[in-house]
Amino acid sequence: MKKSILMIVSILSFSSHALTVKLATVDWPPYFGPKIKDQGLMVRLIKDSLKKKGHSLKVFYMPWKRAVSEATKGKDYHGLLGCWHNKEREKIFNYSQEIASASLHFLGLKDGKTKRISKLSDLKGLVVGHGRGYAISGKVKKSKEVKKFITVNKIVQLFKMIERKRIDLIMDNPLVARYEFERAFPKKTYFLKDLGPDFPAADGKLPGGLFICWSKNNKEASKLILQLDQGLQEIKKSGHYQKLRREFGLE
Repeated sequence: MKKSILMIVSILSFSSHALTVKLATVDWPPYFGPKIKDQGLMVRLIKDSLKKKGHSLKVFYMPWKRAVSEATKGKDYHGLLGCWHNKEREKIFNYSQEIASASLHFLGLKDGKTKRISKLSDLKGLVVGHGRGYAISGKVKKSKEVKKFITVNKIVQLFKMIERKRIDLIMDNPLVARYEFERAFPKKTYFLKDLGPDFPAADGKLPGGLFICWSKNNKEASKLILQLDQGLQEIKKSGHYQKLRREFGLE
């Protein structure tokens, strides 16, 4: 009984103490980035959820590898913004609930011969390009139908490769792909078409949910995870979450 009372007092005390939550991440518009409206949908959703609990948010942009490393240490940052889920990360991070979805799709040339991808056999003999660290389904990663996977650091490399017919498909989020293409080639017409989403997992969910990975090495993070999730539920219940998704073009 005493232990429960102390825990409640501790949470209430923490709730009344306003914090500047510091998250590390990479520039990945239109979901998050330093030069877009409100720094993107993810940042706005997190900021508004934390505000419900009296906290503010500051996001630091850096290369992804460094962001993961710094967030893991937990010294200067509470966690990692916009991470995908995988078992390896569970060892060093505690996951928030899913904040937004950014599932990957198969993208091909508009004038190409590749048809819609609806079953694994549709990938037979194809060369597929994707970004490093992307959350691709196990079905695709383990598929023997794919001739070859090519991994790159920047999607711009994939645009050039598919245009030169060095790869057949790109796996990326459609919104991100179009945004990056128009930013890299402002005088060119977007030449990719959506050939369908990645394959769902056994539970029917698509890979690509975006979370906050809270550092297990940061003492404040263990309490912030509960508060963010509560704040997120509140803005969903009020309809504010859905309103923001529409505002940012995700509905």
